[in-house]
Amino acid sequence: MKITTIFFDLDGTLYPHNNGVWGAIAENMDRYIVDNFGINEDKVAKLKQDYFIEYGTTLRGLQKNFEVDTLDYLAHVHDIPLEKYLKPNSKLNDILTQLPQKKWILTNSDYPHSERVLNQLGIKQHFEGIIDVWTTKFLPKPDPFAFNKALEIAGHLNSSDCLFVDDIPKNIEGAKTLGFKTVLVSDIKTEVSPDFQISQIHDLLIEIPELATNN
Repeated sequence: MKITTIFFDLDGTLYPHNNGVWGAIAENMDRYIVDNFGINEDKVAKLKQDYFIEYGTTLRGLQKNFEVDTLDYLAHVHDIPLEKYLKPNSKLNDILTQLPQKKWILTNSDYPHSERVLNQLGIKQHFEGIIDVWTTKFLPKPDPFAFNKALEIAGHLNSSDCLFVDDIPKNIEGAKTLGFKTVLVSDIKTEVSPDFQISQIHDLLIEIPELATNN
């Protein structure tokens, strides 16, 4: 398996999804929706789930159905003390150091949040850049536009030598459809069939040791 480029999702992939970051973001999202769009608190969870299923992100759903100040929304929901939840990750740093491939972040979040996360983990230096939701024109993974834009930015004509790493099955499915090799970071069995599945990012080279030699 010859891989020249690896696209990594950010939240829930490069750190555990249950470490508190997403919970804090979700609370901010709930409050923003209640305060700005007149949605009852008891209806917010279903609204977010419906938007996630139909549009890929809550933000995209809000953009489609409400007048939303995107900059204000993103600033508000990501206004959390990351240092409370994330510490420099020397093990992940070592893994990324061993990978000779070009590495990119491909995220449905925005650049400022992504940069803060990478800096907090101490791994920003390993990545060529961050392909965020602004770059993909708010057409988030698994929309084909997001993946094709990532390929364009990374300088690829096709996806056959690219690996995509994500914690969300439908994003994995979207990438597979376009020809990416895929790694699902989850300990939950799904109907999606990734090329590889690991329970945490630290298992990447355990599951696929050939990535370190790129053979």
